[in-house]
Amino acid sequence: MAPRTIIIDDSNFIVTQLRKHFTETLGHQVVAVGKDGNEAVDLYRTHRPDLLAIDLSMPHKRGVDAIKEIIAEFPDARIVVISAVRSQEMIECIQLGAKSYIESWVFT
Repeated sequence: MAPRTIIIDDSNFIVTQLRKHFTETLGHQVVAVGKDGNEAVDLYRTHRPDLLAIDLSMPHKRGVDAIKEIIAEFPDARIVVISAVRSQEMIECIQLGAKSYIESWVFT
């Protein structure tokens, strides 16, 4: 069975590129897509994916805040941050439990 993945990013272009990469290159099933941290938390609770790919800079709730909330409820969550932003948040996400940080320019 293919790993079930959720993608959270407010850029339609990045979502399209990530969806293509996860499905065609990695063989994942993208079960949901969201545009902000609030949707990340809700979609994670609903789908309990094998992987959550999330951006940091988004409206309504930042990625780091969504990661905090998800890890608090689901300590074994597998989260990878995919963002063009290099900041202290990157380190904070890894300390919170994100498994990796990938700069999104790789997908453009």
